[in-house]
Amino acid sequence: MSIAPHFELGRVFERDNIEFRKSAGSVLSGGMLGVGILFTLLTIGGALGGDAATKSVALHAFYVGAIVALGFPLGALAFHMICNVTNAGWAALLRRQFENMMSLAWLGCLFVLCAFLFQALLVNVSDVTTDKAAGVYAPFLWNWMDPNYVKGDVLYDHKQPFLNLPLFLFLSIVYAAVYIGLSQVLCGLAKRQDEDASRWHTLTMGRLSTIGLVLYAFATMFAAFHWIMTLDFHWFSTMYGVYFFAGNLVSALALLTAIFIALRFFGKLNGAFTDEHLHDMSKFVFGFTVFWAYISFSQYFLIWYANIPEETAYFTMRRDEWTALSFLLPIGHFIVPFLVLLPRPARRNAGLVFVMCCWMVFMHIVDVFWNIRPEAKTKVPGYSWLDVVGVLGPVLIFGGLLVRKIVSQPLVPLHDPRTTEALSHKNYV
Repeated sequence: MSIAPHFELGRVFERDNIEFRKSAGSVLSGGMLGVGILFTLLTIGGALGGDAATKSVALHAFYVGAIVALGFPLGALAFHMICNVTNAGWAALLRRQFENMMSLAWLGCLFVLCAFLFQALLVNVSDVTTDKAAGVYAPFLWNWMDPNYVKGDVLYDHKQPFLNLPLFLFLSIVYAAVYIGLSQVLCGLAKRQDEDASRWHTLTMGRLSTIGLVLYAFATMFAAFHWIMTLDFHWFSTMYGVYFFAGNLVSALALLTAIFIALRFFGKLNGAFTDEHLHDMSKFVFGFTVFWAYISFSQYFLIWYANIPEETAYFTMRRDEWTALSFLLPIGHFIVPFLVLLPRPARRNAGLVFVMCCWMVFMHIVDVFWNIRPEAKTKVPGYSWLDVVGVLGPVLIFGGLLVRKIVSQPLVPLHDPRTTEALSHKNYV
């Protein structure tokens, strides 16, 4: 599969090149939504019908899917704002797909809320009380919310001003407001530009993104701390916010690149997405894969070197049945894509890039799974069918809504003032 390097510019904005027919994608979108909802219901049913350990597994598996579904829009939002701030004209015709993805930030935030409500439901129906001495745990996602778990815990007493339910809920609303607000305002400006062709919307998006990146950075850092790192409140890492950001960005770029290649394969975006744009997107996937590896190794190395029990417990917990994933991540998330995408010809091969992007999306799911699932403190060895349906439920719902979003509107911005620059873009490196 290859992408033609040149195309008649007069055809770029023809309807059959940038729009789908009304019924397009309905089977795929409906199928993904149906299976996603079914898997979510199976997760809830499996949790309600199981013991405390099963409830905890289902809860953590669902939360993995929730964080993955949140990460894609957050990564797309960050990249969209970066392109706005740097006035990246080469990506002007690509930004519609960034907008489609980041517009679903509300869904990821909703899944996080559902995970909190799911926890409340399971705790309410469970008759298990946490007894750490006996190795019995109530089905909490955030164990610091369990009064029996934190009773007499000196570390929790020290962190209690930050780890308390009112502040958690308040800041969660703030994080969601930042993500949803930025994505909706930016998408709204893009829609208005399609309607009135005003170039000032592009300037406004750039100015808003300057402020938005600052808000996004703080929200993402503390959301990573609050929503994921505090699943084990004993552990801490000041690098975790950057680690969360890096994983989201590389996964979003990989998924976006796969979408562009798929659209071009089905006869769309001729001239709007060329080998040059493919090469740029591939370079970003490659570059942020290296960035993720750098942050991951730096975090591990500092914890290993300091050898502080509160920090090393994070990696100690990920031994035994998690050892295979612990080795898979550096190999599959860094070494394999690094070696495959390093040669320049490989980054211009659409078929190879598509396979690697799908692989990177899978490895991001594995990464999030490795971060969250071991926190389900159970004595049940190995994996469960709930790990599959729990993770895939939110992810498939996100995918179904994303497909519906893609086919419902033009695939490119209609009046971006940088269109000529995007159409004539060429790589020299």
